[in-house]
Amino acid sequence: MGEAIANASLMWREFAGKGNAAGKYLRPIIFGQPRRAKGFEVALRRKGFLARGDYLVPAPGQRLNKYGNLTAARYRQILSTLGASSDATQNQTARSASRNPRRKAYFYARKGSNLHPGVYERARSGAIKPVLIEVKQPVYQRRYDFFGISEAFVRRQLPISLRQAMNRAMRTAR
Repeated sequence: MGEAIANASLMWREFAGKGNAAGKYLRPIIFGQPRRAKGFEVALRRKGFLARGDYLVPAPGQRLNKYGNLTAARYRQILSTLGASSDATQNQTARSASRNPRRKAYFYARKGSNLHPGVYERARSGAIKPVLIEVKQPVYQRRYDFFGISEAFVRRQLPISLRQAMNRAMRTAR
């Protein structure tokens, strides 16, 4: 049985029909690597807001989802307000902004301004609150023992699965 485990391999899907393939977001926490640029960061780079090598992280005090990020709707709203959406019809214009005065106003503070570089929200009262702050490329620590957990699962499950397969083969062979 030990030899069978040594010759087995366990991999994740490299392509995803929707969303991100598992390898793209698992590699940094399995191997302890730098984080890849997220889609909204790529869009902001394309528009000239974010420099190469800079990344954005949620500012302290922001409401985050269970994965530690802003919601997808909030990212879309930020891209729309900054005119960085990949679909030009989704970008906010002066006319669309006037139709919805309660919609949050976002702006990008660049290096050299009085604010730390990043995305800020301006309230109707004029108060300014950071939403995303610019940082250098984050490097994740190894947090997920993918290979250790996988090996333990195979050691635990292989004898059970092998016994079930043998019983099924013996029943159908009669």
